[in-house]
Amino acid sequence: MDKIVDRFNRDFAHWGIRLSLDAAKERGRGKIVKAGWAIWYRFGADANGEYLDYYSAHRMTDDRHTRVYEDGQIENLPTTRTMYRVTDDPEENARIKARFDAQNREIAAMLTKKGFKISVDEPGAVQINRFLWVWPEGKVPIKHTTNKGGLSVADLKPGTYTTEFQSEFLKGEIQFLTLQAALSTRNRDFPVYAKGVSSSKRTQFRKRLVEILDRVAINYIPGNVSLEDHCYYLRRLSRAMKSRGFSKLLHGDTFRVGVAQKALNLYLKYLWCLGEIDEPPHCPFDNFVIRELKDCEEINWTEFDDIKTYKYLVQQAEVEAGELSLAEWELRVFNRRQ
Repeated sequence: MDKIVDRFNRDFAHWGIRLSLDAAKERGRGKIVKAGWAIWYRFGADANGEYLDYYSAHRMTDDRHTRVYEDGQIENLPTTRTMYRVTDDPEENARIKARFDAQNREIAAMLTKKGFKISVDEPGAVQINRFLWVWPEGKVPIKHTTNKGGLSVADLKPGTYTTEFQSEFLKGEIQFLTLQAALSTRNRDFPVYAKGVSSSKRTQFRKRLVEILDRVAINYIPGNVSLEDHCYYLRRLSRAMKSRGFSKLLHGDTFRVGVAQKALNLYLKYLWCLGEIDEPPHCPFDNFVIRELKDCEEINWTEFDDIKTYKYLVQQAEVEAGELSLAEWELRVFNRRQ
């Protein structure tokens, strides 16, 4: 048993995560949620002796599913898959995708049977990743209709795959992830906030940004938003976040178009993947995506503040995407870098 506990503790020593002595003595099952990790574990025995199975998930790396025997022998077990190859043949791609989805559903069923299913206490990104990669067979999102009369995305009814509370939770998580990605830039010359802005002021700004993203997103439920309309919403978002005294909180007194497009396009991407809206017209443009584009190496999404540059990125992305929509193309670019 010492080798089992030793191996587990070595795997997570960097984060100060250890398997308790009581857990080892009881030979039961449990879960550890700490430092961004969700780790399910279960003791068992077979012809090779006693073992510990543990499934670990973190938003910054692939899932791991490990079996450690009492003699120190290691066995790698199946995990939820996040990537699959594609070809130039649409029909073959459909077959590959169907096999990919079926395998993930089988793995999800196995994890549930072992007691390694998602509950409510795991980090939000871990829950969302499991949800996105294990789409329930035969269940599709409900297509929503609206008269846009004061309705926000938060008012939408959940799809057939979630309860009302699950839907509310997921929307809160994608709002958090959107803000983290759009506002936590590493560009010291072009930060989002002005120097010395307090955390309470930043919280007010983030709350206001979420409210506006929600109101803008309702326009994308029916789909078919044109380039000009999308650019109009981007400009409106950029201007709105400079109003009501917020300009004093922002670097250069402005909420740059590059940051605004990252926030809006990423939020729309999440809502689309969750089935809350139809496919958005564009995709988030960050440094990873811009690297894929010809003659765009000098453009940094955290710096530009004009619609002309944004339209140029769209134009170059359309060349790279070919027959694919920008939303579908960006998903492939994103998945390749995982």
